[in-house]
Amino acid sequence: MGDLFTLRSGGTAHPEDSFLQFFGDSIIQAGVRDLNATENNFRVTQNSPAGMSVLVNTGRAFVQRGTGNLYPVRHTISGSVVNISNNASGNPRIDAVILFINLGASPNADSSNVAVLSAVNGLPSASPVPPTDSDIATAIGTSNPFIRLANVSVANGAALS
Repeated sequence: MGDLFTLRSGGTAHPEDSFLQFFGDSIIQAGVRDLNATENNFRVTQNSPAGMSVLVNTGRAFVQRGTGNLYPVRHTISGSVVNISNNASGNPRIDAVILFINLGASPNADSSNVAVLSAVNGLPSASPVPPTDSDIATAIGTSNPFIRLANVSVANGAALS
């Protein structure tokens, strides 16, 4: 997985360009920022060869906790892999690929260990729907802010071969 930098109390060695760039980009709102008009920031694509994972592109995002803290995140390594779990349920499901801030983690020197890319399983069903925001909050911890990057369909019987 690539380096994910964020600003958080306890971090003591923030990469200067990460820190200054966010303020120079003029913060407007939480979410993924497409600074280059390429629509590639944090873009989720199928891994190649096809398997039980997706790739998340580089980018910048702002993850907000309710109406409070805004956590800037800079993803610096292209093609970070997020694994999708097997589905032997008997029905298809839809998983959510998310970026979240783990507020329970003790930040390392550059705070690169508190922003997390993950997949949250949806409930298998004959007519599956993606996990709700409440389902995601339950899975990652209700105090951890997140952004949904994509929903991924997982067929019944899908497994890593």
